[in-house]
Amino acid sequence: MKNVINIKGRKDIIKDSNSGAILSTNVKALNEYKQKIEEQEKIDKLEHRTNLIENEISEVKQMIRVLLNRGN
Repeated sequence: MKNVINIKGRKDIIKDSNSGAILSTNVKALNEYKQKIEEQEKIDKLEHRTNLIENEISEVKQMIRVLLNRGN
């Protein structure tokens, strides 16, 4: 970045003089955030798969009940 202003007393943020945006320069925090997002996406996918499996098991159980009732 070319047009940045250091903020007095802060080494973790800068100000873009063109847009006025305050930007973090804390790469460690950014990487931790990205890892947290990635982990949450994995959890969400696993929860979705678990729900699909539970639904399929329920369907199989219902089919078994129907077959058992036909035998009576």
